This record gives sequence, structure tokens and C-alpha cells, in this order.
Amino acid sequence: MKKGLFKYFKVVWKEGILAIFFILFETVLETLVPFMASRVVDVGIANNDLPYIYKWGALMVCSAFLAFFIGIISVRYVARTGQGFGAELRRAQFAKLQSLDQEARDKFAVSSLITRLTNDTYTIQNAIIIGMRGIFRAPFMITMVLMLSFNMNSKVAIVFALTLPVIAFAMLVIVFRVRPLYERMQRNFDELNRTLQENFQAIRVVKAYVTEEQEEAKFKAINKMYRKVASNAFMTVSLNSPIMQLGLYSTIIGLLLVGGNLINTGEAKIGEIQGLLTFVLQLLNAMLMLAQILIMFGRTSASKSRISEVLNTDTSLEYLINDLSVKAKPSLIVKDVSFKYPGTSDDNYALKNINFTLKAGETLGIIGQTGSGKSTLVHLLARLYDVTDGEIILDDHNVKDYSADNLLDAINIVFQNNMLFSGTIRDNLLWGNKDASDEEINRALEASLSDEIVNKLANGLNSEVGQAGSLLSGGQKQRIALARALLKRPKILVLDDSLSAIDTINEGKIRTKLRKLYPELTLIIVAQRVSAIKDADHILVLHEGEIHGAGTHNSLVENDEIYHDIYTTQLKGAKA
Repeated sequence: MKKGLFKYFKVVWKEGILAIFFILFETVLETLVPFMASRVVDVGIANNDLPYIYKWGALMVCSAFLAFFIGIISVRYVARTGQGFGAELRRAQFAKLQSLDQEARDKFAVSSLITRLTNDTYTIQNAIIIGMRGIFRAPFMITMVLMLSFNMNSKVAIVFALTLPVIAFAMLVIVFRVRPLYERMQRNFDELNRTLQENFQAIRVVKAYVTEEQEEAKFKAINKMYRKVASNAFMTVSLNSPIMQLGLYSTIIGLLLVGGNLINTGEAKIGEIQGLLTFVLQLLNAMLMLAQILIMFGRTSASKSRISEVLNTDTSLEYLINDLSVKAKPSLIVKDVSFKYPGTSDDNYALKNINFTLKAGETLGIIGQTGSGKSTLVHLLARLYDVTDGEIILDDHNVKDYSADNLLDAINIVFQNNMLFSGTIRDNLLWGNKDASDEEINRALEASLSDEIVNKLANGLNSEVGQAGSLLSGGQKQRIALARALLKRPKILVLDDSLSAIDTINEGKIRTKLRKLYPELTLIIVAQRVSAIKDADHILVLHEGEIHGAGTHNSLVENDEIYHDIYTTQLKGAKA
């Protein structure tokens, strides 16, 4: 269901109401000053009435100072409203992204999500802080100025009625022309951000292949496109000021011409004309403020649409809420499973007719060339995606029958590029189980050979890993990630090529340790190397999304051409 962003004001509604009250109060005081000044001139000075001048002069000074202090108060409440709304909007987006399944998250590029949570949210927050005063102040001031002007002298004030519609029309033309330009700017900014992110992440590859010039040329082209659209947008916006200035001077000239004639005929007073001239400045200032706000809201509208797209995205998977849990030694049955990614053609299946059974405590190896569907298969086991056809049975129940927490407590995947978070090694391990005992931690460290890493560090488990584990090598990060997964106490542990950065000797030691320290654990090992799976109870050979062969290592070497080729190629490479 589509929902607007207005509901996120609920955390700051009190500050918002107070801000509006003080804004309107300040506006009333400011518009009364020219009216009182006209009374001083036409009554006090004209009649040489000093007490009248002092009384109204004192009221003018008090109104001006009170408006100043009320303005300060209103600014404080506006700032609290804008900052509070921005914080709530960021929180809501982050919470939404945490709740989305993999299929829903795939709709957004990482660079685009970062832009939405930072740049787009800041744009809306800034629009509230800057625009809140103007959006309430400007219309209210225009209304009050027109009322007071016609109250002072309706014949002179008719000039406003002639010039305001022309200025308003010109303002709206600019607003509607600049809005699509701002939307294009945001799309180009996403592209610019994506290019920067790719380059920074792959800077070693860029230098290794000496492609700096190509990358610079690509960035230059994207940057040029962004500059062109931004220039067009800002050039259109810049027309706003001269048009308003033209309207200001035209209105002043009109007032002087009409007012001068009416003064000569006795139908207007000098104080009235003076007050009306001050009203012109207030009126045109309000119009300029309103135009700038509408233009800013045009840009904000693009950001609002992009943020709403995230907040209104529904998860593709529906999890049940129940107490159904997986027993200690579950079996796993994959029955006639086929799968195609959302948005692909009807016949473009990533997996086709996959069948296998895995008993508790057994080890399954999965091997195949890149793109054969290995990772896709394990993603289906943990229900990161739903199968297109067939079913996956865990502990005699379809995986769809479990709640998300119970299913993911039972099946844990260690990915090849598993992320470590800023903090210490202990902090990262406790992500798996915050209540883990020292005994459990030590067992997980030993099984993953992470104890060798910890023992060499001066601060042991309290050693910092850096952002995304930048202070550790690839193999060290994979060991820590494995230990973290073991602390979660899964019934089925899936290693999705997650030991690829570890040499074959230590990889073998880890498998031996896992079997010794976690004998009841069911293992699924996805690998490129035969050495990682040759001791598995069952091995699947995937090719173009289908099972090409199934059996033990020895039987597949004899009977499966693909497995035999992989084995002999790697065997020759090892001997070389």
C-alpha cells in the first residue's frame, strides 16, 4: 500500500505546531509595522500630535523587537522539526531495508540506496528547515498585506491585483520547467555515485590492468552529463530573481503613478503611499520566498519519490509467524526444484529439476563451473528466494512453514565474501550468538583455525578488525566468519566457497576439525576445488543449472565427464 512521508512527522508534531504558531505570530507583527507607520505619518505628523507619534512609535519599536525574538524561537523549533523528521526518515528506510528479502533488495543498486539514505533524505530535511518558514509565512504575509493594503486605500492597492497574477504565472512556469531537470539530476547523480563506488572498490584491479585512462574517460563523460543537466536546472532557477526584481520595480512605479495622482486629487495620503511601498517590499519578498520554496520542492519531489520507492517496496517472501522449530538432527529433501530469477524470460531457468536428500550429520559437496547455479541453490535452501517449482523439505516440513528466525537459526550460510564489521574480533564473533560462553567461543575458534590468528595478536579477541575487516587478510576474514557462523549453533551449515582464500592444507584441517568438534552438524560445501569436497558423503555436479552427476568422489571421477575434467585439471596444476 502506498503511503506518504507525512506520517514520519509524528515524532516531532509538537515542535512542528509550535514552529507554525511562532512563524505566523512573527508575520503578523512584521506586517503591522508599515500599517502603524502610515498612521504616524497621516495622523501624528500631519496634526503635529506628539503623544500620538510617541504612542504609535513605541508600538512599532515593540512590535519590531518582539518579531525579532519570536523569529529566533520559531527558527529553533523549525530546526528541531526538520532534524527530527530527517532522523526518523533515515531510521524508517534503514529498518525497511533490513526487513526486505533478497529479491526485493535486488531492485536497488547499493550506490542508489546510499544516495537515498543520505543525499535524498538530506534534501527533504533541508527543504523542511528552509521551506517551513516560507511555506506558512509567505501565503499568510501575502494575505495580510493585501487585506491591510485595501483597508488603507483600495484604489492604490488595485495595483497589487494587476501585478501579482503576472508574477505568480512567471513563477509557476519556472517551477514546472525545473522539476523534470531536478529528476534527471538525481538519476545522473546516482550514476556518478555508482561509478565512483565501483572505481574505489576495484582500484587494485584498475591499476593491475593499467586502465586508469579508460576509467578517467568514463568518469569524465558521466561527470560532463551531470554538469550539463545541473547547469540547465540552475540557469532556469536563476531566472527567478530578475523576474521578481522586474515585478518589484513595476509595482513600485505603478504605485507611485497611481498614488501621486490620487494625492493630487485628495483621495490618498502620503502615509498611505509610504506604507504601501513598504508593503510592496514585503509582498515581493514573500513571493520570491514562495517561488524559491516551490522550486526547492520541485527538487525535493524527486527525492521524495525515490525514498517512497524504498519505503513502499514490499517483501516478496511471506514468512509465517509460529513456533514451529527444527529439531536437533533434521533431514533435508530437495524435490523437483526449479528456479528462475524475477524479471527473466519464462524459459530462462537458473536451476532445473534439482533432486537430492541429505540426512542429519552428512556432508554434501556441490561443484561446477562458474554460473552453473551453485550459489543459487544454497540461497534457495535458506529461502533467500522462493523456488519457482518444486519444494524444499526441512525436518519433514516445507521451508515455507517456518518463521524467518527459526529457519535461519537452523540453516546458516557462510558466503565467500562474508562481511566483518568494524570493531573487535570478539564483537564480530558475538554477532553469531551474543550469549556465547567462552567455551563455545574457543571451540568455534579452534574449528575454524581462528585460534591461530587470535594467539598471534597482542590484544587477542579484543584486536580491532578495521572497517569491513580491512586489517585482516582474506583468509583470516574467512576463518573469523566461519567461527561466527558456528557460534550461531546451526543444524545445517552451508559453506558457499567460503574457504577459497585458505590454502588446501589448512582447508583440510578445518574440515577435519569441524567433523571432530561438531559431529552432529550437517555440512553443505560449495567449492571450486575438488580437494574441498572429495571426502563428502554425497557430491553434486552442476552444469547450466542441472545436476550433471551425483555420487561419491571415486564414482564421479570414473563416471562423470565434467567432474573428471575438473579433477584431472586441478591434479595436474597441483603437480606443476
